[in-house]
Amino acid sequence: MKENKYMEIPREELLEETKRFKEWSGPVLVKLFTDSEYGLLSLGSGGLLKYRGRYFAITNEHVIRNVDKEKRKSEIIIPYKDKNNKDIKVKIIDDEEDKENDFAALEICETSVKLMKNHWFLDESYMEKNVLDYIDRSNVVFLHGFPWTETNIDTANRIVDMTTLPYTTFVNEYNDYSDILELIADSKGISEFGTEINLPSFAGMSGSLVYGYYRNELIPYKFLGILSYWEAKTNILGVFPISEVINFLDTKFFITD
Repeated sequence: MKENKYMEIPREELLEETKRFKEWSGPVLVKLFTDSEYGLLSLGSGGLLKYRGRYFAITNEHVIRNVDKEKRKSEIIIPYKDKNNKDIKVKIIDDEEDKENDFAALEICETSVKLMKNHWFLDESYMEKNVLDYIDRSNVVFLHGFPWTETNIDTANRIVDMTTLPYTTFVNEYNDYSDILELIADSKGISEFGTEINLPSFAGMSGSLVYGYYRNELIPYKFLGILSYWEAKTNILGVFPISEVINFLDTKFFITD
């Protein structure tokens, strides 16, 4: 086990930084839905990456597990707004998964990327590929996702009302045995207005991108990994590091026999 070291940051600064992070990371965050015999269903959260010149929505394998593999390109819905503020779903051209490590990636057509008004894709300059280096100097972590408790769907009219949860927390430890970054998941928190609040469930946050905080640097937040699970009894969030995500993309999309 590798224990974290603490960065001493005043609470007021973290509150202000959380507001900035919410605005910065919102366009990278996506919500995944599916059309089913029961209507429009929420699947979970995801994030947008540009890697080696191609565009991906990254999430967990368990988020899309119940969507038939042969139908994912047509039945998974990732909505966005075009320049005319019209809601459109992205065109998915490929999808891959890694059940063992709980990764999934949906490759997005470049035509959809060009039409997106309200989203952008993280490129490699925003990726922290050595998580251990980061937690040697800081323990502050940001994430942003869509909790199920804050997502309401009017199935008949296909209207979705949803609220995101930006969340600032701290590293618990890095588990060397499982290569998992463990975060503290307290059920109580401080709102952006400085008041104590009870947080909604972390269910539905799987697939959210997790970021380190680079205080006083040109790029203030970098992608550390992907949120995979929440252990409610121990108040722990489990994060797979970005290096594993990159290995997955390389193996599934770029390495050919």
